[in-house]
Amino acid sequence: FGSSHLTDSSSCVGQRSRRASAMDALAMSTMQWSLADMLPTRRIKQAVDGCGLFSACMPPPRILRITLVTAMGVELKSGFYFEAWTEPSAGYPKNSRIHHQRSGTVDLGCEQLELDWFGDERELVLHLVEFTGTKQSRDLPIAELRVPRASIERYAGEANGHGEVRYGTRSFKMNPLARQDALQRKRRFQDMLLPSSLAAKLFTKIGEEQGLHIPSNDELEKLREENRALRQENSALWTTSGLSGNSAFVSFASKSSSGTDSTKNMATVAVRFEVLPGRHGVPNDSGSIFRKASFQEEISIQ
Repeated sequence: FGSSHLTDSSSCVGQRSRRASAMDALAMSTMQWSLADMLPTRRIKQAVDGCGLFSACMPPPRILRITLVTAMGVELKSGFYFEAWTEPSAGYPKNSRIHHQRSGTVDLGCEQLELDWFGDERELVLHLVEFTGTKQSRDLPIAELRVPRASIERYAGEANGHGEVRYGTRSFKMNPLARQDALQRKRRFQDMLLPSSLAAKLFTKIGEEQGLHIPSNDELEKLREENRALRQENSALWTTSGLSGNSAFVSFASKSSSGTDSTKNMATVAVRFEVLPGRHGVPNDSGSIFRKASFQEEISIQ
């Protein structure tokens, strides 16, 4: 009985010591949390980065560098450019230069676009945008590429330490965008004047005062999907009946069901990915070490 009691006591002591060590490890890991881990949203992270607190407490966020290498299958008379951003994102996309070559392989000049990389991104979005030559708000994307974060990190790991462009570069097929999806881009420029959330609340309130129901964006999208399905069903009925009197409607319904322009070929783009460490800016008091521009120097007249 005495030996059994000693064994039970020793096992209890061992369990307590293991629990104590586990609690110590948890406490140490809690103390080692960085400031970025405790910030709830990326907007706050970017605000902290803008205030310079990242440089004081921890390294700044990493940088995702996208190198645009070549493009094929782009047949646009007015020209095109690319827009890139990450999701989730708190800022506007980065735009490339405008290219006017209509056919063949387009050399994109290895143009580099840099985006903040906090590590919580789901994917990178790359849009092929048709250049209209008037206003940027009138340009519409015609194709889209979405690259998940796991793939980006794998490609960036391949490019790490290699200067040759073939490391970390992949060729991607871009998916055509339906017109309704392409029109979503215009909301970005509308939100610059009046945020969509505020506008929706304002219109809803006005509609309620007038006894009208203002449909939300989700309701409108649901109606579009229902209309698209009805057009496709009607088109199938005309086809199975063998009647050719409404060929124009059948053609319209087939285009509306897909929502894309079949005259455009599927575009492909070669992109290189790199994830780089964040860079610190120059010190705040470094403005005095730069020379003033000669054409702005005051000329003293004697």
